[in-house]
Amino acid sequence: MTFSMSWLDDRAIAPKLLQDRLQEVPPERSILLFLFVLWLGLASPVWFQPGFAAQIAGDAQTDSAVREFENYLGTLDPAQKRSILAARQEFLNKFSASQPKVRADGFRSFLAFYGNVVQRCDADFLRKKDLQRVLHLLADETGSKGNPLSALAKSRTPVASELKAKYQRELAELQEYTESGIDFKSSEGDWYLQEDACFLLELTTSLSGEYHDYMRFRIQESQQRVVEDAALQVSWDDLGRKIARWERFAAEHPSLPEAKTTMEPQIERMMSWYLVGVDNTPAYDFSKGGTIDPRLFQSYGKFVRQNSRSRHFVLISGIYESLKKSQCRINKQVLDLLKSAGYQNQRLERNAARLFATVPQ
Repeated sequence: MTFSMSWLDDRAIAPKLLQDRLQEVPPERSILLFLFVLWLGLASPVWFQPGFAAQIAGDAQTDSAVREFENYLGTLDPAQKRSILAARQEFLNKFSASQPKVRADGFRSFLAFYGNVVQRCDADFLRKKDLQRVLHLLADETGSKGNPLSALAKSRTPVASELKAKYQRELAELQEYTESGIDFKSSEGDWYLQEDACFLLELTTSLSGEYHDYMRFRIQESQQRVVEDAALQVSWDDLGRKIARWERFAAEHPSLPEAKTTMEPQIERMMSWYLVGVDNTPAYDFSKGGTIDPRLFQSYGKFVRQNSRSRHFVLISGIYESLKKSQCRINKQVLDLLKSAGYQNQRLERNAARLFATVPQ
């Protein structure tokens, strides 16, 4: 923690200034001068401001409680899914009566541990071919695009009953993952593990303030897959609206650490998708002369009209206006705008270079 000193406005030059002044006085007086300056610092009014001691005590309480909780987490095996339940219970026991800031910091520690366990278990889950096979069978039977266990439990078809009877061991093991707060997702022909949104949502009731708002926002947004199997899973309009929502939330919560550490990188990732596309959903069709996807072009127009306060407004409006002048075909100005903003894509640039070599700009 930094303590301000009202008698020195420029703390950056304070050490040099003090050194210069000490060199100008006789040695026998320099110690007296130093002690006097030290006394002034200790006597600064900041020490006696209302709430200052309480703030220090609160910070100490946060550090102590979180440190104890993290020490406990260190005793758990991150390779065991049941460790999540033990961590959750310890969090509730330790922080249920804590101040909001203490509770939020404790939850951050829990969340990091939770994510680590899911990641460790996921690395092993791909090798469990029996569970992978059963999940494929359940998904085929129920038609579920998410976790098929809940859909199977509700199904009363003869095939569902046969699956329940035939794969009791595998279903019991899969149920252990679900009970431990782990969800399943399918991607590129395999099944993977991920955080369970419902499991987290239940825990957020113990939070308050802007961190509570952030967790609710994060959980709500996670319900919509954006890119899967190198293809866009939402419309261009939905992606543009999602970017705008994330921007607004981050701007409305500037003191929230996650606004910069978590949200900003994701916003940039989504902007890259919005501006250059992904492998199986390209932004420009070079088989048609580098023409932008008409739906994306229309989406740019909507974004410009609806989000004039967006920090990406100038970039998107510049690209939109440039494309209007070139009959919706990519041009050098659009590439320059993308490069200057840091959204470079080698495949797009190679295709554009071949196009420009045959079509004068």
